[in-house]
Amino acid sequence: MGADYIPEKDGDAAGWMRAFANSLAASPATYQITPGDAAGVDVAVQAYQAALAVAIKPDTRTKPSVHVKDQMRKTAERVCRRFAMLIKHNDAISDADKVGLGINAPTRTRTNRTVPHESPLVNILRATPGEHHVHVATTLNSKRGGKPFGAFCTQVFVAVSDSQVTEPQQARLYGSFTTPSITVKHDHAQGGKYATYFARWAGRRGDVGPWSIAKSMRIAA
Repeated sequence: MGADYIPEKDGDAAGWMRAFANSLAASPATYQITPGDAAGVDVAVQAYQAALAVAIKPDTRTKPSVHVKDQMRKTAERVCRRFAMLIKHNDAISDADKVGLGINAPTRTRTNRTVPHESPLVNILRATPGEHHVHVATTLNSKRGGKPFGAFCTQVFVAVSDSQVTEPQQARLYGSFTTPSITVKHDHAQGGKYATYFARWAGRRGDVGPWSIAKSMRIAA
């Protein structure tokens, strides 16, 4: 688990992950993630810290407790690395914020990738209580989930109101995603209201493409 931004030793790794989780929780918008994502990182880190506390005490240090600690570390590392890589390669986030988070800013390459000038197509595949399962694809082939050349991620915006909206300026950023299938969670109190989605491709340099057409569906209670 070595030579990178996560330290090798358990205690040091737990400290790095705790600082990482705290920073995300304090300002998720700075790192372009949702509060729910930040909470998920915190849960994984807490589980690792708790398992580590048991594994290092002489009276509770057993093979099973060490095994649990190792598994919790793997899970916490996997979660932290996922968001660290998304943040590292998002040029809309400053290098100073990345370094402050405990990750290295990416090495700039000479490849010039500009965001595509086409808009994505948003589809709501299904609705379950409190959730919409959204799929974002290219307009050229709505069944294909791959991003067009030049797009690093998809920015998804959502507006929740009593009626459908038509302008993306009325929506808020839900998150930036590198996968085409996205589960959007809504508060229980929003049941029966309309959720309207907009999306756009974003490049590594923070440049963005044109908006998608709005897609709306009621939130199932």
